[in-house]
Amino acid sequence: MLFKWTTKDYPEDLQFEAWKTLISSTAYELSFDKPESPRFHSEHSAFKLNGLALRRGVVDAFACERTTREIRRSEEPFYALQGTTVGRQLVDYPEFNAILEPGNGYLWDSEH
Repeated sequence: MLFKWTTKDYPEDLQFEAWKTLISSTAYELSFDKPESPRFHSEHSAFKLNGLALRRGVVDAFACERTTREIRRSEEPFYALQGTTVGRQLVDYPEFNAILEPGNGYLWDSEH
């Protein structure tokens, strides 16, 4: 296991901010809407499988967006093959939208 992280390590009123800081420290910048509840559950882990770096994440419902300004400020593109194993995920772009359910996936491109 390369790392394991959880919001359970933080007081309830700081859980969302801690998670947002973790996500914002990656290769892309996003704008987040703060959830109504002060409690926010998220767990992330990273590991290698035959040399391929993989991440697993479980996250409470949230909303975020990536503005054109944030895309232009990016120094490097970031790609992720994202799959849904439990729950539902709404992907909403001007030219594409979908509801991902268990078994669905998509290639996430930080430049769009």
